[in-house]
Amino acid sequence: MNTFKKVIFLSLVLLLPSLLLATVAQKTKSTNIPDANALAVFYTLKGDIQKKYNILVEEKLKTIGFNLTDPHKRVNDQYKAKYASTVLDVLSFMPVVNDKTMIPLLNIDPRIAGFGPFNMLIAKKLDENVTHVGHLMPKVMLDILGIKNKEVREKFTATFKSLDTMIEKELGGQKSYRSINKLPEKTMINYEYEFEAPDDMEDFIDEFQNKFELAFIDKNYLIAGYHNFMEATDDAEDILEGYDAFWTYSLCHLEFSY
Repeated sequence: MNTFKKVIFLSLVLLLPSLLLATVAQKTKSTNIPDANALAVFYTLKGDIQKKYNILVEEKLKTIGFNLTDPHKRVNDQYKAKYASTVLDVLSFMPVVNDKTMIPLLNIDPRIAGFGPFNMLIAKKLDENVTHVGHLMPKVMLDILGIKNKEVREKFTATFKSLDTMIEKELGGQKSYRSINKLPEKTMINYEYEFEAPDDMEDFIDEFQNKFELAFIDKNYLIAGYHNFMEATDDAEDILEGYDAFWTYSLCHLEFSY
């Protein structure tokens, strides 16, 4: 029996919500066909459509297998309260995940959880009468994670077809792609923490999570999201029988993102 176990940390070097938002203001071409350097897809719509968007993400995406896990609506209000000003009228990060597809893939390459969930973005500036909604391209997500496995890439990417079809059907708007010349040479930092198997794994996990969260909170990060794959579906524990636990966190540093 193996008396040692590992906790594996996957840390994205790219600060993705900030990267996504930054692309909104860049000059891009409007096309229905992404080029090889497409970073993200955006839909630009007239007016403030956040109510319609929230219904889409909270309710309608469930019909195609995506679940909203830990929404953070109107982050711009937090900016204004903390820093006394903001140029944004709307900014929400809505993390979604297709657990049915994602959970079996964790057994092939657990790094796929780096984008499980992934953020759906909605943003509108105070001086504009248009709203931008969008997400990173699945190819970019996989390239950032360094995943080469064909099955993982194909199955993960396939879920985005129905996602984008629903966005186009329910919201419409002008579709465009934001491009990037290349990703940074190093996109991930991976850590492993090895420990002797405890007598009570549940107590160990509770204590570990508490220390982990406090370590980031003490550095002025916010725990902006949490997803426990073991509780995501009725059969998750059976599918992930090789794991004692499997969860993901989303972190946010308000001062930096502001």
